[in-house]
Amino acid sequence: MSSSRTDCLRDGAIALLLLAACKAPPAVSSAPVTVVNGQQVRAAVPAQARTDPAAYESFVKQLVYRTAVLQGAAAGQVALTAAERAAVEATLPSRAATREYLRQQGITYEEYAKEAYEVALVQKMERRDVFDRVSVDPAELQRAYAADPEGPRGPRGFLTAIALPGACAAPERAARLADALAAAVLPITGHRLEVPALARAAGLDPSQAWAIDIHLDSRGQPATVASYDRSRDAGGPNVGPALFTALAAWAARANLLAVFPPTCVDGSLWVARQVGFAESRRLRFDEAWDELESPLLADRQRKAFDAYVDAVLARTHATVIPIAKLEGRP
Repeated sequence: MSSSRTDCLRDGAIALLLLAACKAPPAVSSAPVTVVNGQQVRAAVPAQARTDPAAYESFVKQLVYRTAVLQGAAAGQVALTAAERAAVEATLPSRAATREYLRQQGITYEEYAKEAYEVALVQKMERRDVFDRVSVDPAELQRAYAADPEGPRGPRGFLTAIALPGACAAPERAARLADALAAAVLPITGHRLEVPALARAAGLDPSQAWAIDIHLDSRGQPATVASYDRSRDAGGPNVGPALFTALAAWAARANLLAVFPPTCVDGSLWVARQVGFAESRRLRFDEAWDELESPLLADRQRKAFDAYVDAVLARTHATVIPIAKLEGRP
């Protein structure tokens, strides 16, 4: 099973958000398209899927997968926390911005928002059941480091970025965290901070803070990104291009004493500080750890996700409504 299949399912789930910026042709009105484990699933079928059997099959397969995962979440009593829901809500465009698009799609804003919350819950289940369970043995990383005396190499800027998911409406919390980050003593070895201690210094519950380690290359682009504690990723914030762009622009003009000011990105408040730098040399093992681990982890996660999708679909009973029936054809 290829990673393209994995990407298709993941991207397809995101596509179901029906983003307002999307310019796809109008879909037909919502209609039953499949029955998943006895649950009827309605959807507005995109125009392309109405005329392309392969596109319709892919569209319905995504719906079957998503519905089955949501059913599993309900059975296991897994739900989004208040902070996770707030983070999703912060990324939703306004009613005014989506009015024309939603009119074309024949759905309400409430249905639009429901899609967003459901996709977030599916992603939480995927992190919990797949991605957080994949690991790389440290001994394997040691062997990889010893086998390649030429890399990984600097220059590198090491950034610690800390998020308060769903806290965009409470900037004073991030301001206190930024002050604690500015006062932090940088590590003598390695380049990671004691985030729980920072959170407590800011008067926050450490469970509210979520940290990532970012290695920036000479162009200010992320060479690798790793969470401080992957076991907490299921409750973590959105980490993507918007954050990296903002951090890279700031890091290009910041010094080691500067702190990235509290900034709301994709529903979370972020602060950051550059905590280390490596010149044009081979990185020490403690510096190179994340860069050695990242490609191995990504490959294993892709394979694990493919197996997860296969397992979900294999234990799911789904009946697909033929596209001809939706179109009223015999």
